[in-house]
Amino acid sequence: QIDPYSLVLFTPFQYNPAFAGLEEKISLQGSFRDQWLKVPGNPSSRYFLADAPIPALGSGVGIKIQEDQFGASKQLSVGLNWSFSKSINKNSLIAIGLGINNVRYRLNGSVLRTPGGNYSSTSIDHQDNLLSNGEIALSGVSYEGGVYLKTNFFEAGISGANLLPTALNGENFGITLLPHYTFSSRAFLPVNTQLIIQPGILLRVVSGLLQLDSYVLGNFKEKFTLGAGLRGYSPKTLDGLMVLAGIQVAENISFNYTYTIPLSAIRTATSGSHELMIRYTINQKLGKGILPPIIYN
Repeated sequence: QIDPYSLVLFTPFQYNPAFAGLEEKISLQGSFRDQWLKVPGNPSSRYFLADAPIPALGSGVGIKIQEDQFGASKQLSVGLNWSFSKSINKNSLIAIGLGINNVRYRLNGSVLRTPGGNYSSTSIDHQDNLLSNGEIALSGVSYEGGVYLKTNFFEAGISGANLLPTALNGENFGITLLPHYTFSSRAFLPVNTQLIIQPGILLRVVSGLLQLDSYVLGNFKEKFTLGAGLRGYSPKTLDGLMVLAGIQVAENISFNYTYTIPLSAIRTATSGSHELMIRYTINQKLGKGILPPIIYN
């Protein structure tokens, strides 16, 4: 399954560990997504992100907690990320990042139904040796990595999740986490002192399947954000039209919202998808950084 998030457009750290600490302040973010409303067992996701710079080490650290639920399945991932950045010149730097995640997967077999199964108020029998009549719990460890280039007016990064083969196996059941690859780029184009236009793309590849998000955001007075995006790159891959809005209600608190209008065949069964993100920042760093040299005169 290709990651369906829209608000990752605001949060490169969600998919690229190299972005940890690059904003030079402590950042806390939480998001909730309800996808394909009105579809029974529709996907829903929640995630919490926290990252901070460590100037003395030229590094950044971050924590990711993500939970996804889809029908009878639920997946929880808790990860620790680290990045190292190096200045290229006065206005640009490049960073590399690594991450390790503990993944827990659960499948509630009691809510599944098969065509040949026998079901009553007291018993469940799928008549399928591969499916459990109760709950299955699996766990494993996955790894991710990425590279990110950051300048005053342009950013780009490439990253991968589940880089090494990750198999979650039980007694009679198992799943394999497929590698996810993501390329992102965005530009910051100042129109005047109050308005900045931000065009960008987000390209994701999973097992030969490709998903492209293209978008344009406008930030006014560093307080209001409005934009639109399109998911898809051809008539057969068009998936949704995204409408994005954000507001900074205080110096360190902001809210972002995305509504996705479905364009694929599923539009006959759903009214769309909603996602809300809350972001809180602390204008501090971990540690005092590298102190300037002492000059004796």
